[in-house]
Amino acid sequence: SNIKLPVNTKMTLIDLKSNEVYQYTVENSDYGYTTNNYASYPLSLFKNIKVSTDIYFDDSDYLVSNIDEKFKLTLDFSNINIQEDIEDIQVLLELFDNSKKIVPTRTSTIKTFNIYADSDSTTYLNSNYEGTGLIYNDNSITNFSISTGINYQTINNIDIIDTRYENMKLGLELKLLDSNDNILDRKYLKNITFTIGNNSYSPDKDGVYRIEISNNKNASVDATISITEDNVKLEKGTYKINISNIISYDGKHSNTKYNEINIPLIVRDNINNIYHQFNVNEADSYRVISTNDAYKNLSYSIIKRGWMLNPNIRVSLYKKEQLTAYNQDYVKVDINNHLSTKLEQVNNLTYYAVKNPVEYYEYINSTNSFNITLLPKTLDHTEYKLVFELYDGNDCISTINKYFIVK
Repeated sequence: SNIKLPVNTKMTLIDLKSNEVYQYTVENSDYGYTTNNYASYPLSLFKNIKVSTDIYFDDSDYLVSNIDEKFKLTLDFSNINIQEDIEDIQVLLELFDNSKKIVPTRTSTIKTFNIYADSDSTTYLNSNYEGTGLIYNDNSITNFSISTGINYQTINNIDIIDTRYENMKLGLELKLLDSNDNILDRKYLKNITFTIGNNSYSPDKDGVYRIEISNNKNASVDATISITEDNVKLEKGTYKINISNIISYDGKHSNTKYNEINIPLIVRDNINNIYHQFNVNEADSYRVISTNDAYKNLSYSIIKRGWMLNPNIRVSLYKKEQLTAYNQDYVKVDINNHLSTKLEQVNNLTYYAVKNPVEYYEYINSTNSFNITLLPKTLDHTEYKLVFELYDGNDCISTINKYFIVK
């Protein structure tokens, strides 16, 4: 080399003919500069790493009349400690007979490279998942994207290659953790499917999903977590789906986890057994509405109690087809067609009454208000009912009907 290589530079020499691998890590020992101002590292320093005993590269193996050899040399600078940049480095192989150089490296083939101090790259793992968590043992499909990769530092818009990640692949690990970060057995994952693009993955025996995603330095993928109802029994509580990125030779196995994302996973009772209190209070004057009025202000006081992951209260309007005791059929209509101020739609003519309800406590004012202004002239002369529904996420927990007659 045209410099004395930094201490802890690891050189790996691969004999592609004999398939032997040798390594040498530069120490403080001085192998000094030769008269032509190059540092010299005899191959006898290189130890064979494929055997347990100390066997070094032996020149005598090549003392034959004809040499047909092919070597590959790699240099790993990940463990060096330098304070300043080192530029225009040249590394080459040369064949000597004793001290006489008989086969030099062609000058035209020698390439230079630089080593930069304080230029380590960083890794990243991002997701557009914005939910508050998933429900275990419930039917749901959650779609989100994941991006991961390496952020190289640059000089003049050129990446400074971090040799720690050279020739590596990007991958993801996914596992289910309890509150103490213990990995749960894969038997608890049989109702959870993790999909990247069009490929679905199953956990390994240790309960970890390992997924190679790219040979490139950056990657973005579409991910889906599908959960189905099953008879899997898991103690009630809050768990988490842990997603971490890895960078390794196969994109699947590495002891280093660089970044992570945690998605809460709630294990709860069956929704029919969830403790809750849900009540909707109204004034008696709301029971009859006259079409002679241009407007009718309605105000409801809603009580919600019980722990839920994502509580919300929805409302929809139903009209009785015939105002008679013999016909109890109602048809769902669009409540927004009969209001002065429109509500935010959830789906299928159902709207939010309270998107983020507060928990009710007996001794403080903690009820939820729902106020609307009806347009009576747009209503028919029949009976209507407002259907209030308490939801946890997309699970309906309880329903209350409030009736009124239009005259």
